[in-house]
Amino acid sequence: MKEIKTDVLVIGAGAAGIAAAVSASEHNLRVVVVEKCSIAGGNATIAEVGTICGLYHNSFSGTEFLVRGFAREFAEKLQSLSQTVSVKGKDGLHYLPYKIQAFSLLGMEYLQRGNITCFFNHEIREVNTQQNTILSLGVMKDNEVTQIVPATVIDCSGNSIVARLSNLPVITEREYQSAAQVFTMRGINEDREDRLSLQILKAIVAYGDEELVDGHLPKLYLVPGSLSQGRASFKIALPFTIKEGADQDQHLAESARNWVKVFADFLVVKLASFKNASVDHIAVSPGFRVAARTKGKYILTGNDVRNCRRFEDAIARCSWPIEEWNETGRVHMEYLPEYGYYEIPPDCLIAETAHNLFMAGRIISADRDAIASARVMGICLQTGYAAGILASGKILATPIQDTIQEIRRLQMDYI
Repeated sequence: MKEIKTDVLVIGAGAAGIAAAVSASEHNLRVVVVEKCSIAGGNATIAEVGTICGLYHNSFSGTEFLVRGFAREFAEKLQSLSQTVSVKGKDGLHYLPYKIQAFSLLGMEYLQRGNITCFFNHEIREVNTQQNTILSLGVMKDNEVTQIVPATVIDCSGNSIVARLSNLPVITEREYQSAAQVFTMRGINEDREDRLSLQILKAIVAYGDEELVDGHLPKLYLVPGSLSQGRASFKIALPFTIKEGADQDQHLAESARNWVKVFADFLVVKLASFKNASVDHIAVSPGFRVAARTKGKYILTGNDVRNCRRFEDAIARCSWPIEEWNETGRVHMEYLPEYGYYEIPPDCLIAETAHNLFMAGRIISADRDAIASARVMGICLQTGYAAGILASGKILATPIQDTIQEIRRLQMDYI
């Protein structure tokens, strides 16, 4: 069995994992990234989310960045590569559309630094611990196991795989938010997104649920900023309950593809602008919004979010609303005040019991309501970058207050 030693092991190459690897590499440490898929980006690429939320202040005026440092740098480079502009919704929320290939290319560009080694198409199969320390992890590809021995681990997996495999405390729910399936159609004869969205809404209302399927009809949304040269992406809010501990992935993926066919056929038959349209492709995976989170030294709460709570040692900030998608495919939003935001302390990124485990992205230590806001990619970039610095400080024996000050200086404009 091959054995690899590293200073920092990052699990997952999504937005949080990319940011974590970059910040750790900037401290001249050896970094290994393990990703179960073949490309970088996580949900941003394999689920084709299509927009980055949580980058900006919520306001009814111009677009203004809320995030700083690496998160803003990444967003600006992605915007340039995608040749897109930020979008302001009627609710005062701002978000950044992006091209899927641009996200993947940019992620790979960051991960190709000399002291970062990536293992794509590898899955974590075992975690070995002793006295609250993670000693090694077994990763597998094509039935070949590699043992990785890290000084520190940053879990950006989106499902707390490290905590689960090592029986560490996790924050779970009986049921999680519903997933979404994105698909893209070509040959659309319409050049304005507002008109296209209105046409689809009117068609569904006019013909009613029974014209499509028996029973409940999921919601269908146009992905903002995706309409270009006759192609556009659509998101289906899947009407399924995601249950803790259930093996649902295959059933969900099959059902999602069936819904894509139902909606694509409906649009082609009912709308003149889709007369010559067809499915271009379907995103590789449904987009899972929330899963179990690793319990940290502090659990961010829904009241922290609602009250726009600030922390003296904060390492990230967020203005995104509490956004809950249920099994009916509908969303409930709790908005923060205009220009209001809350902060995230470092203890949400530090595991409660394993002293060399950190977490970032959708699995920071947060309760159900808080993670419904903090899960978006703009925040994943911030927490990922912060986790990389926290892990580096652990290895370099930097006093924790100095490490926190470094994070605040780099991404919060605080001295």
